[in-house]
Amino acid sequence: MAGMMPPLTSLNWVRLRQLAFCVGLGLVTHTLWHHPSAWMRGLYLLYPAAMLLALWGRRLLWRRAGALLASALLVGGALLSPLGIEVIEESFILCPLLLILLFPGSLWPIPFSVCLLLPYYLGLEAGDLEGFIEDAVELLLITSFAASMALFQQRTQRQAEAYRKDSLTDYLTALENRPAFSAALRELDAGPAVERARYALLMLDMDDFKRVNDVLGHLYGDKLLRQFADRLRGLSGVRSFRLGGDEFAVLLLAQEDARAESEQLARRVLAKTQRAYEFEGRAFQVSVSVGIALADGLGSPSEDLSRYADLALYAAKSAGKNSYAFFTHELLRARTERDFMEQELRQAIARDQLHLLYQPKVELAGGRIVGVEALLRWQHPSLGLVSPARFIPLAEESRAIVEIGRWVLNEACAEAVRWQAQGYALDLSVNVSAVQLAHDDVVAAVGQALQLSGLAAERLELEITETSMMSELGEVLPILHELRGRGVKIALDDFGVAFSSLNQLSRLPLDTLKIDKAFVDQCVLTHRDHMIVRTVLQLGRNLALRVVAEGIESSAQAQLLHDEGCAQAQGFLFAPPLTPEALLARLRQQR
Repeated sequence: MAGMMPPLTSLNWVRLRQLAFCVGLGLVTHTLWHHPSAWMRGLYLLYPAAMLLALWGRRLLWRRAGALLASALLVGGALLSPLGIEVIEESFILCPLLLILLFPGSLWPIPFSVCLLLPYYLGLEAGDLEGFIEDAVELLLITSFAASMALFQQRTQRQAEAYRKDSLTDYLTALENRPAFSAALRELDAGPAVERARYALLMLDMDDFKRVNDVLGHLYGDKLLRQFADRLRGLSGVRSFRLGGDEFAVLLLAQEDARAESEQLARRVLAKTQRAYEFEGRAFQVSVSVGIALADGLGSPSEDLSRYADLALYAAKSAGKNSYAFFTHELLRARTERDFMEQELRQAIARDQLHLLYQPKVELAGGRIVGVEALLRWQHPSLGLVSPARFIPLAEESRAIVEIGRWVLNEACAEAVRWQAQGYALDLSVNVSAVQLAHDDVVAAVGQALQLSGLAAERLELEITETSMMSELGEVLPILHELRGRGVKIALDDFGVAFSSLNQLSRLPLDTLKIDKAFVDQCVLTHRDHMIVRTVLQLGRNLALRVVAEGIESSAQAQLLHDEGCAQAQGFLFAPPLTPEALLARLRQQR
């Protein structure tokens, strides 16, 4: 509240000083009450009242007025009727000390003590001078020491407050930082439940911020963060925090409906942050994703609110970015399941839960099996057979795919050598993810698998999706060229779904194009997909690449592809993914 006196230290320390002051004031009042002059006794009744007002007044103005009135009574009383040494000893010391409490950080209570002494000095008799000097020196020493200590204490507190403020402020954006954010959430825990229910937390994450750093450099990335923070600072009625990197938080205290007001705030944030950012004449567009969690119903906001808002933020990013999402308990259930699956997946190799199936690749002309594609499966004791569509993205996100990918290479190469030992020399295709290319030494992993198994490099083909290859083409190309130089074949999987340019395609050291199942499914139904298949086959012939069609499920599809000149295909029409034993039996039938 405006005009209120802030606490000097802690509330308990202030109360202790007030109690001690009241005891001293009571002794002084008792002395004044026994003054021989009845008129002076009445006048001095105002003195303790003024001192109490100075001590307990609600507003700072009242408290200062009480202190000044008490001081004036002492001075005026001394001029009208000097009280003598006793009153100086028992009452003078209170007034300067009270002024020190009311005006900390100032040395003027020291000359004020001199002013208090002056009228008493003028009324002294010759015999009282020695005692007066002794008491005056004592008063000045105590007041000087107390005023100096109060000044030192205030300066120390100001420095401590400045350090505390710096420790709670982000150095780059001048927003509150993560420690301040944690403290704000702890304050919610301590607040009343009714008020806590009105809070909402918005977690913000800038979309594709890494692209700004990569394209323009970190200096421009910092400028972007500062401009972004300035836009958040322009939001009224909220507290904004930078948690680190490109992650921000906004804490809202709603007036009535927390959900409606937080949704409205999220839209304002999206609108403010969508405008182009200017960097020395250059404009750059960056969107933001927002996750929203409401404090209503949470037992401990400091523990749950941030985590729930993070889950909502992840959902917003998964939905396509530049959007907002509210936390739901379905998100929590899915995250709990995901965390469980991630932990189990990391133990899957050691627990012998992973195995490989092999889908044959056949010649369309005669149906002979000429190769296989290794396909990973996960058989969990409680989850059952987990779909690759569920665990492969999880393995990539958690980077467990690096270890799993090495296991697949070693296992598949060893199995291919066992088939060779029985007279079946098949080409082996193994899928390699973008995460493996980015976070593993794929060349070393392939070399180790070939060395341990004894498989010839010419028999191994690595299938890499078009999406992963085109996203980081500059980093991927040297790896592919080195693998190709060692004799390993390279296949471009799911060709046509990522809209890669012919210029990029011409730079890749490829041996095989695989027509995506999406085109194969419709090639006998729509003229457009038929023409796409024909074009890919013609492109493969012109670039001297083998073309393999995926997902063949009908004889009509197989016939059309054969008529168009496709040499190889795979799909359930010919065989589903097979165990090594079932594949070996199929090969024996073929012989």
